[in-house]
Amino acid sequence: MGNQINKTDLNVYTINANGDNTYSNVSNILKPLHYKKIWVGNCQTFALDYKNNLYSFGLNDYFQLGNLTKTNYLFNSNNNKNNNNVKTKTTIFNTFKCLNKIFPIPTTKISKISTGDGFSLFLTKEGKVYSLGKNNKYQLGYEISNKESEIINGIKCLKKPNEIEYFSKNNIFIVNIFSGSDFSFAKDEKGIFYSWGNNEHNQLAKKNNTKKYEIYPSKADLIPENQTIQNLVCGWMHCAFLNYKGEVFLWGNLLYDYDKNIKDIIEPYKLNLKGKAIEISSGFFHIGIICNVIDKYELYTFGGNDFGQLGYDIKNKNINYDIINNVNNISNNNFNDNKNNVSNDNFNHNIINHYFNKYNFNENIIYSEIPLKVEFNNKKCSVLHISCGAFHTICLLDDNSVYGFGNNEYREVGLYQSDIINYPSIVNWIDKDDNKVIQNILCGNGFTYILKVNKENFDLKKKEENANILFSEMFSEKDSIKK
Repeated sequence: MGNQINKTDLNVYTINANGDNTYSNVSNILKPLHYKKIWVGNCQTFALDYKNNLYSFGLNDYFQLGNLTKTNYLFNSNNNKNNNNVKTKTTIFNTFKCLNKIFPIPTTKISKISTGDGFSLFLTKEGKVYSLGKNNKYQLGYEISNKESEIINGIKCLKKPNEIEYFSKNNIFIVNIFSGSDFSFAKDEKGIFYSWGNNEHNQLAKKNNTKKYEIYPSKADLIPENQTIQNLVCGWMHCAFLNYKGEVFLWGNLLYDYDKNIKDIIEPYKLNLKGKAIEISSGFFHIGIICNVIDKYELYTFGGNDFGQLGYDIKNKNINYDIINNVNNISNNNFNDNKNNVSNDNFNHNIINHYFNKYNFNENIIYSEIPLKVEFNNKKCSVLHISCGAFHTICLLDDNSVYGFGNNEYREVGLYQSDIINYPSIVNWIDKDDNKVIQNILCGNGFTYILKVNKENFDLKKKEENANILFSEMFSEKDSIKK
């Protein structure tokens, strides 16, 4: 399902170095290889070049990279003296691993890779799904024996990918896979979704939700089979899907880590949005949605905001009638449209106080259950693409500019002046090339990739088509799709 990009320049400007406060500027070092497919996960990356060589790099503490060696493979810093705007240091390794000779699945057969927290899934062109990594919550889709597993930190792990046989045994042909932190979804050729793994917060979308864990895949029967779903994203304990009507449905628990009193959403719940949604992306605890509002593409975000990943400060945000309309419905937990037109001049401060008290805004914990609009320094440009990392967000505007906000501890936002970026800030050090445009942005946990393509191969003016090409596919795994 990955988009094959001709002569792609992959500009990687930061990478998470195992949380050791190491920064790395690795801009352009993948350029000679011209990757045709890139899959980004939590703290790991897989890349397939035009010779069908499959590479993996990043965090490998549970063998999720498939290279059989429990080592963290990271790129060496390619220090660019002309890039003074990015704080850099050298990472601990200078190689990455080619899997062709040690991987049991022929790389020519792999159509997609999806990764969660310490595990990876592999989808083949034959519709089969394989998995490896840790299996403490049955995220691999089967039980593993003591003989074939390796114990790491008391957790059974699988070093080589095994097939999830449920699908082939039941003649189910899988066409797409999606992974959350410790759970996964698969979509078959008929549009039916299956899920397995951790179900502690009802994130598996099953009517029989009494099980804490699902060892084997089974139908996610709370997702209607008649829904034409454009994209599904998974976070730490939540999921959401975008259908072709431009509607977004949410379930699981987006904010449990921020407020233990917030109840799980058991059945997919339709969000109230201003305009038609065309793209959705998810981090660990926040979601970004691009909506078409009166021929303009606006960004709305909600969820956790402890690192500024929503792009606004709710306490200081200029509340307008759209927010008041939503607040009026909070008591019923209802996101249906409120048609009462309330102007800023008639603003009711009691409603603001109710809003702040409801959402527990204080100095330490800030979050929003309501999608709110993100402003870009009063720019009138449309937002073409959004990619949510674990705790940061990167956006592409239609003037080919890139903005970022959120956690910047590892300089994943692309700015050097602060560890937290609370508002959208332009990433102005990216090389300008009149012959190339940015095709995609891929965000993981503490790192961001920028992919460029020749301008003749991509038309930024076709915004609706771009939504299908550029939308992000899953939890921190942003693979372009071309239909």
